[in-house]
Amino acid sequence: MKQDAVAAAATRVALLARPGTACDRLQAALGDAGADVVLVSDPAQTDAAGVRAAGAQAILIALAKAAQSADSVSGQGTLDVLRYGRLLQARQLVGVRGAGMAFDGLYYVKSVTHSIKPGQYKQNFSLSRNGLVSSVPKVVA
Repeated sequence: MKQDAVAAAATRVALLARPGTACDRLQAALGDAGADVVLVSDPAQTDAAGVRAAGAQAILIALAKAAQSADSVSGQGTLDVLRYGRLLQARQLVGVRGAGMAFDGLYYVKSVTHSIKPGQYKQNFSLSRNGLVSSVPKVVA
């Protein structure tokens, strides 16, 4: 009877990890700890709707390289200022959308360089943040 109560209270966990030995070990450890693993998926291929559909109560995101740096997620890109409508500024926060559940959210702008030509204004930028999964529920436009 007591085991049934424990099984009924198992936390439903979504494990977002790239396939491989580390993912298999994490899944086994979660099971040993009494968790009910309801989803195992690559974080780059998973969106919020998929996690919600699985009915997860908790999410574990595992990326091996992320643990080796203070900046777990970083990116670089080019911005067309005329199309974007405003300047990107270094040492400020900027919202990123459309990169997937693990990567959407606020990022710190590490650096910005400008390229100005007649009829064209572009910025090259470098972004980073110290964790996966956004600390804000939605990035506003």
